[in-house]
Amino acid sequence: MQINFLMLGNFLAFHSIDADDPNHYTHFLESSDHFLVRIVEPPIEKQNSYKAEVEIKARADSGKVESTCGHAIIYFKKDSSSAKLRYGDELIVINNFQLIAPPKNPDEFDYRKYAAYQNIYATAFLKQDDYGSLGINKTYWIFESTYWLREKSIHAIETYIPSVRESSVAEAMIIGDRDNLSFDVHQSFVDAGVIHIIVVAGLHVGILYLLLQRIFFFLDKKRQTRIVKSFLIVVLIWLFAFVTGLSAPVLRAATMFSFITFGKNMGRSIHPFNVLACSAFFILLFNPLLITEAGFQLSYGAVFGITTISSYIDKRLYRTNRVVDYLWKIVAASTSAQIALLPFTLHYFNQFPVYFIPANVVVIPITFALVWLGVMLILLQWISPLAFVTGKIMQGLLWLLNEFILLVQHAPFSVIHFPEFTWLQATLLALSFIFIFQFFISKRKSMLFAGMVSFIALLAVTDISFLESSNENTFTVYSFPRKSRIEFRDGNVAQFIHSSELSDAQEDFYFRHHWQLQNVNSVKSYALKDSLNNGSAGNEFFRNIFFFQFRNYKVAVIRELKNEEAPLKKLTVDALIISGNPKLEISNLTEFFNSSLIIFDSSNSFYRVKKWKEEASSLGIKTYDVFNEGAFVKQIN
Repeated sequence: MQINFLMLGNFLAFHSIDADDPNHYTHFLESSDHFLVRIVEPPIEKQNSYKAEVEIKARADSGKVESTCGHAIIYFKKDSSSAKLRYGDELIVINNFQLIAPPKNPDEFDYRKYAAYQNIYATAFLKQDDYGSLGINKTYWIFESTYWLREKSIHAIETYIPSVRESSVAEAMIIGDRDNLSFDVHQSFVDAGVIHIIVVAGLHVGILYLLLQRIFFFLDKKRQTRIVKSFLIVVLIWLFAFVTGLSAPVLRAATMFSFITFGKNMGRSIHPFNVLACSAFFILLFNPLLITEAGFQLSYGAVFGITTISSYIDKRLYRTNRVVDYLWKIVAASTSAQIALLPFTLHYFNQFPVYFIPANVVVIPITFALVWLGVMLILLQWISPLAFVTGKIMQGLLWLLNEFILLVQHAPFSVIHFPEFTWLQATLLALSFIFIFQFFISKRKSMLFAGMVSFIALLAVTDISFLESSNENTFTVYSFPRKSRIEFRDGNVAQFIHSSELSDAQEDFYFRHHWQLQNVNSVKSYALKDSLNNGSAGNEFFRNIFFFQFRNYKVAVIRELKNEEAPLKKLTVDALIISGNPKLEISNLTEFFNSSLIIFDSSNSFYRVKKWKEEASSLGIKTYDVFNEGAFVKQIN
């Protein structure tokens, strides 16, 4: 039986990958002039564009039209035409599609892989003249209805909660829309260990389930009315799931509570493991690729931890007070979930929130109140006085929530950061937890022995990884648009050279995360404009005007070539970096430098880089374009 299920899963997973279809549009990107597309969800407004997921239905080449399949992302330039685009619109578009590029910098989020798991492989940016409407709008009433309700829900929140920070958190918490959530606010919830409250999942569906149980209490008297109650609860839970975008955690929770609701009314004993397994089976039956999503793994891991560990922690404290009992149950559930999710959180986020217990004790009751009030606000939005009062109460609670989260985030030692934590390390940690937990349940010494072996293997793998990173020496030219970012890394010490352009919050986060993964504990930063400050910067690193030497690797960075700064004799370097879009010829550089490699960093214009490449090619010099090819990384001995 298990082998049959394994073969069925493999079959479904293979056929769920759209790109394997011979008619998939990615096979015709070079041979098609136009594509016929249909917008499959309401376009999302961005700063300078509208983002829409589209289904590609056909391709046209020299007047010949053939059917295709697959999904892509299109960014429409913001103007009067794109503002009118709606879900279901069919368009004819010019073939500006490009396959999604891999990450351009080491340890950067792999959006290409993430999108591929959503069966999306290409994107396009279209101006007003690049597309035209066919005057056809094909929609499905159930999706159209849920999109309408989602739009009305967002409108109600933004109308009656005018504060941008608070309304963005409310939208994320109640309907799963995180488009307006700022990076800083999102990161504060991650650092406090309460990210789960703004990721609509089992907690929110559970709160809705309890609310619906209270609302329809009058249907509990007869068996027939209990069936009606179950039907109403399941329909409303799935309506909520549609409104929140059918994310993996919501799908899991909606399926679970559907089984629980009908099981109770059938008088059946419901085991949480069976419900968990059934919900996972049915969800993966329709979309096997969901198992690759971090949200899916975290969601099921949390529920598994709560159902297996929570009851044992719950029994550790005897209490009679109802408030203490309620708070202790939150502690037990939070601790159980964190234990079960630790291998996942260390792998995906490389950090551990120290104050997750007090944070959850405060945050979860507020979340209960906010979800209930949010549902009321959506239902009462057409009764202005009641909606106004509800919105004011919500705004006050949201302000209190956000301020508390910031307090936790900035508390001393609030987050413990970890270097790279591979899937092998995560698996060994999970095995050690499982074996040791089984030892406390069964008292079998073999379980304790297996747990200790797993933990020792984890320590050995971690030590080997630490030694490798400590002995690694690299030279890197990063790829950030219109900026120069150069690094010489000597084990745990990084010498970072940069142009004067200011970095944004996401770039700062990237470097903090990247250096954390590489176990870098000391960063010495230098601005290129200050490179006239000559001298040694370490035992293995030397800088002098435009010249840098790291161990035996020599680099010259050219932002402009003034006669007074030119070397007195021709210098031989391993790499020559052109930065800052200077007006110069490659032939001029060869008078002063001898190098087999020229690197163009991301601060140069496309047209000059193209011209320089042609000139370097004629001179037999290799080139590397950081903006198009991604970061240049060189291991130094």
